[in-house]
Amino acid sequence: MSSKNSIKKHSFLIVITLLIIFFATQASGEDLGPIRSGEVRSSSIDPIADVDTFNFYGDEGDTVIIVMSDEGYYFRPYLELYDPDGFRETGGYDSISNYKLLKSGLYTIICRDDGNDYTCGYSLSFLKIPGSVLSPSDLD
Repeated sequence: MSSKNSIKKHSFLIVITLLIIFFATQASGEDLGPIRSGEVRSSSIDPIADVDTFNFYGDEGDTVIIVMSDEGYYFRPYLELYDPDGFRETGGYDSISNYKLLKSGLYTIICRDDGNDYTCGYSLSFLKIPGSVLSPSDLD
């Protein structure tokens, strides 16, 4: 291998390594823990490409309303809802409205900027409405 090709190869490897390090530190997520029905929590997407997560316990048939309000002009809030098995159930810009849960268990809400290219403060509002009662004696 010529020294010119060797220099190109090493330069390429250095660039790739730097990109991996950059994106690994940028895409750090923060687990903000449980959120209760009726609660409003504040946080920020920072650094760029940050992802925040919240979780809650839901029962099959419960309805949830989740709203992410941003404090920036260019920032575009995006929410995703993952079921207890880790599969994405739904998502949306700014809110997930009147969504009926398909399973019982621990759900995860992911908050981010839709393009992963802006930072911003935000607030997350969460409301869970219990599903219908099957019988008058079954109150849970």
